[in-house]
Amino acid sequence: LSNVLYRILNDEPEKPRVFTPTCPVELEAVITKCLEKDPNRRFQTVDQLIDVLREISPCDDPGAGVKDVTTGFLRSAIDRLPASHEESSEPDTTPIQGTKILTAPQRESGPQIHHEPEFEQPENRRGNPILVVFLVLIGLLSAAGALVYFSPEAQKAVFGPQGAPWIPTPTPLPTATPTPSPTPQPTATPLPVETPTAIPSPEPTPIPTQGPVQVRLVVDPPSPIQVDGQWGAGTRQSRQIHTLSLMPGEHSFTVHVQDFEPQKLWRKIGVSEGQTVALTIDLGFLTVNPLPGYAPPGGDVYLDGAHLGKIPLIRKKVAAGEHTLIIRWQGHKPFERVIQIPRLPAPGLNIGDAAPPE
Repeated sequence: LSNVLYRILNDEPEKPRVFTPTCPVELEAVITKCLEKDPNRRFQTVDQLIDVLREISPCDDPGAGVKDVTTGFLRSAIDRLPASHEESSEPDTTPIQGTKILTAPQRESGPQIHHEPEFEQPENRRGNPILVVFLVLIGLLSAAGALVYFSPEAQKAVFGPQGAPWIPTPTPLPTATPTPSPTPQPTATPLPVETPTAIPSPEPTPIPTQGPVQVRLVVDPPSPIQVDGQWGAGTRQSRQIHTLSLMPGEHSFTVHVQDFEPQKLWRKIGVSEGQTVALTIDLGFLTVNPLPGYAPPGGDVYLDGAHLGKIPLIRKKVAAGEHTLIIRWQGHKPFERVIQIPRLPAPGLNIGDAAPPE
């Protein structure tokens, strides 16, 4: 509905000839002027409208045949209208339709005559339907335009969100707050104290602890072993295979190879039964001899910081691989070299030029 009213207020109306192609141009101009949105551009009085309508004629001869139904009907209706400039000097004595005509009795010398009231047949006066329809249309358009113009939606569309400046913003009237009458305070009754029922806390489900598992240790070369620094049952004997019960997790294994420094290895034990863990020590032979004529006697031999003994050192069992060899003499610079000891059963490494550097 708001869209229709907005179009009535803002859009220009269609020409009458769009709907009635036979409408004369003069009549179309009169209808268009009556539909003007600006009141100042419309007819200001009905007399002006009647004068213009009288000028619309389908032909010059009033008695000629009517060629157009619209203008002919309009012409016949206008001819029955009084002229705008004529004024009747005598009051209109035409009886109103359906009323009695009374005549004053005549008093004469003769016998009194009784007059019966007569009813005059009212004249069939036809109004101007076009003028009535036109005036009704003008009234409807004016009412619709006023309704649209003074509606809140149209005011906001024309003047913005605040609406028309002359329309004050309604302010709510302050309502009087009734003063509450004082009521006596009820006496507080102490509520009975309830002893809360102790809710037993659920005990956590014990996590089953993993017990020891049986492990098969394969030692190469066959040697006694210590587990976590402790001797076990039968671990002091030099064996190839040791069967022990160990807890899952990481453990240290110290392998005691004969004529060889103890070697500590770390292995992780799983949770499965009967697993096999290899403890392999890569061994090699190291021989160190002094350079005759240049090395003083009594030098101490160190391999990766561990003391192996004094030179000459013959076929000493050591770990295979890369090491740092250092020989120290009293009052001389040390001999230092990085060596690679091959793994058995390869031949051992022989150092024969050990002497203090110059």
